[in-house]
Amino acid sequence: MELMWKGIGIGLVCCVLSISMREREKDLSALLAIGACAAVSVMAISCMEPVVSFLRRLESLGPLHSEHLSILIKAVGIGIVTDISVRFCNDAGNSGTGKVLQLLGSAVMLRSSLPVFDALLELICSVLGEI
Repeated sequence: MELMWKGIGIGLVCCVLSISMREREKDLSALLAIGACAAVSVMAISCMEPVVSFLRRLESLGPLHSEHLSILIKAVGIGIVTDISVRFCNDAGNSGTGKVLQLLGSAVMLRSSLPVFDALLELICSVLGEI
């Protein structure tokens, strides 16, 4: 919980500084925002350690493949990075670029998830074959 408050503090301080600098130093303001996002992202990644540990424990309990769990984690990461990138583009006034990045993120997420969909299809076929 303490980490969350630190992240919120970094974000709010960055927002205030960025707003105050936006008129005079637009480039520096954007760099400040990117730096704050990087710092808070590192904090968020460190919070994911218990989640990864839980997924590993879940994997050991049943017939889950580590490949599928890693794809799930990658898909979440792709979604987060895409969302942050789109928001930066929108804040910079480049909503068209943001929309294309959103399309790219969705395509990459779907492509990286194909092994999971393939395994799901095999499971459905095997269940239907047993009926």
